[in-house]
Amino acid sequence: MNNYDIAIIGAGPAGMSAAIYAARSGKSVAIFERTYAGGQMLTTESVENYPAAGKISGWDLSENMKKQAEATGATFIQAEVADIKIDSDAVTLITSAAEYKAGYVIMAMGTERAKLNIAGEEQYGGKGVSKCATCDGAFFRGANVAVVGGGNTAVEEAAYLARLCDKVYIVHRRDVFRASASEVAKLDGCDNVVKVMNAKPVSIEGDGNRVTALIVDKDGENSVIDVSGVFVSIGGRPNSPLLKYVETDKDGYIITDADMRTSQPRIYAAGDIISKRVRQIVTACSDGAIAAESICRS
Repeated sequence: MNNYDIAIIGAGPAGMSAAIYAARSGKSVAIFERTYAGGQMLTTESVENYPAAGKISGWDLSENMKKQAEATGATFIQAEVADIKIDSDAVTLITSAAEYKAGYVIMAMGTERAKLNIAGEEQYGGKGVSKCATCDGAFFRGANVAVVGGGNTAVEEAAYLARLCDKVYIVHRRDVFRASASEVAKLDGCDNVVKVMNAKPVSIEGDGNRVTALIVDKDGENSVIDVSGVFVSIGGRPNSPLLKYVETDKDGYIITDADMRTSQPRIYAAGDIISKRVRQIVTACSDGAIAAESICRS
């Protein structure tokens, strides 16, 4: 019952796409996910660039993918893979409850939100410091908040929070956003958003219970931004004990070939966790499909 042709670690778009392609090829497939299927899609209020889906919430897109994967025969297992053992003919996946065997493994664990690594960030985690605007934005209705970051996610979160909060400061270390022009245009339409450019967060201050301010270094001088919430959105980083089994680049992303093979036989990888330039839902799906097809042809 615990033996599968392919085990997929991570149920984001890469993992679920891999499951669909592998199951449709007649393989037995198990997807291991420690929380909920969807990955970072779950924290995205609106997806507007996934082909044929039009405008759809990240939650709905995740549910659609999960239902399709299940319909093809994939099995979802809610468990964290703590370790693996790689043998010549199989890979053993170790969870807290049981062990599973698979002929091949696809690592699709995605990334975790990067930290600012400044004073007050850990102290006020859950007390005003958040990594998910769609998860926690409602707690700051009518308040002043800051978003730190300049990519698509940061700009999207700032625009979302502008609908809930009295004022939103978006703090970016450069003089231009890295986000797409279309997302920046949406932000420009929000009259309660203040752009704080060429600024670097220095510390998060509070009264011991809640956040009260964000201190930033702007053009060499410290200034105080009075806010009750700080949303950290500076990208993601791979973070898994399983990365030690495969070759990674200098930033910790898994190195793969064009077929999504890693340095380790029987281990493939797909999605945001691999070393590549573009990290989008559609590219994660492509990675997953390639990994599954590569295994099925092997």
